[in-house]
Amino acid sequence: MLGTELLVIDADTTVRQFTKEIRWNQAYHRLAAGL
Repeated sequence: MLGTELLVIDADTTVRQFTKEIRWNQAYHRLAAGL
């Protein structure tokens, strides 16, 4: 795996929402790596 991800930024995206999405993705990948 390359360690890349794709996040979509559109007209409805807010900084808070974008930051939260990045954090959830990081948490998922950390947990998945430990399984």
